[in-house]
Amino acid sequence: MGTDANKAITSHNKIKAVSDLPTGGRGVVRLLRGGEEFIRRRVALGFTPGVEEMVVQNYGHGPMPVVKGNTLATLGDLYGNDANLGLAEQVACSLLPRAGRAFLVVQMTFIPCVVTMAAIKQGTGSWKWPAFSVGLLWVISFCAAVIVYQFA
Repeated sequence: MGTDANKAITSHNKIKAVSDLPTGGRGVVRLLRGGEEFIRRRVALGFTPGVEEMVVQNYGHGPMPVVKGNTLATLGDLYGNDANLGLAEQVACSLLPRAGRAFLVVQMTFIPCVVTMAAIKQGTGSWKWPAFSVGLLWVISFCAAVIVYQFA
């Protein structure tokens, strides 16, 4: 059993491993079990107890892409449920694989933390540096997404 199977989530008030969820299955992280490195990586990515996540694809083996928190909420708002398809199926039907990869690059690189911005403002005494930081993150994430879209 892989390390992803050690991440327990709650789905319909029943605790199970995230690897047991089908494609499109949703759950809430309840506890993390596994080695120190596994837990450190999951926490660094924001998969902490109480976070809702959805399985994008589950082949039954290998890496399993999932979305969490505000990404899940944003995709849910964008796609709704007009076609009576699950969110994973709607995203897969509407995005080219390279567009999906570019979207993930933006999601992973452009995450301005409000607390960090407030700390920068407090440290510098001005909103110029936090604005510069957000702008720089946006430019970097946009350029990286364009590169991924064009060449991946």
